[in-house]
Amino acid sequence: MLRPFHTLVVNKFYVDELYHLTVVTGLKITAAVSWFLVDRLAIDAVAVEGTGRVVRRASGLLSRLNTGSIAAGVGLIVVGAALVLRFGT
Repeated sequence: MLRPFHTLVVNKFYVDELYHLTVVTGLKITAAVSWFLVDRLAIDAVAVEGTGRVVRRASGLLSRLNTGSIAAGVGLIVVGAALVLRFGT
C-alpha cells in the first residue's frame, strides 16, 4: 500500500528530474537560440560577411577611378587632401 510513496521518497520526489526538465533544458534552448541569433546572424552574417561585401563593392566602384593617368591620380590626391583638411579633426 505504501509502495508508491516509498518510490517517491527513494527518488527524492523527482526533484532532480523536474529541475533538469525545466531549468537545464530551458537554459540549453536559450543558449542555442542566443548562439544562432548573436553568433550566426549578428556577427557572422552582418559584421563579417557584411563588411566583406561592403569592401568588395567599394573596391569595385573605386577601381573605376584608376585610369592610369598621373594627372588624374594627382587630382584625386589633391581632392582627398582638401577633404581631410576640411572635415578632418
